[in-house]
Amino acid sequence: MEPVQRQIADVGEAALVLLYKWPEADVTSRPHLTARKPALAALEGKGTHEAFRAAFIKAADRVEILAPGPDRPSVTLPGHVARPWARRLKR
Repeated sequence: MEPVQRQIADVGEAALVLLYKWPEADVTSRPHLTARKPALAALEGKGTHEAFRAAFIKAADRVEILAPGPDRPSVTLPGHVARPWARRLKR
């Protein structure tokens, strides 16, 4: 399946990628599981988007799907490329 480009515009879309479009081989990894809590908290309004974004990027880095873009990162997943909704954090 060819990847297609899709920009993630908000936390809801990023959560969908994390929860339903993530590479199967990594869904039980510590970074992926750790990213789920801030994802759900952000969706419920109990957490910050920044905390979720940081966890999302850490999980994406772990599976080497994070691809830098001109102003924000993108991730390459089977069937699509998703772009997180904010600028990449400084390391």
